[in-house]
Amino acid sequence: MPYGHILTYNISICYLLKPVNNKNMNIEKLIQNLKDSNCSEDLIEEIVTLDNKGEISNELKLLERHRKNLLEKLHQNQKYIDNLDYLIFNFRKKIKG
Repeated sequence: MPYGHILTYNISICYLLKPVNNKNMNIEKLIQNLKDSNCSEDLIEEIVTLDNKGEISNELKLLERHRKNLLEKLHQNQKYIDNLDYLIFNFRKKIKG
């Protein structure tokens, strides 16, 4: 299919989409950001529920807890990497004799 036809097709689809109000668009952006932040479906649901209720301080607590958990995993993984680096160093040292 020539490029012009693809472009026309994509533009045509845009006109068929149902308009979305700002509230729904903000929720969609929030959900996408949460997914991009490796939040579980349960956590996303909980945050969206709190957002709909306007309980921003509770949302913030959940996000801070999730961040803390991710940071702890990062530190644990760094320890694994350090251990592997040590092993790699020793094996390379053995190879050189």
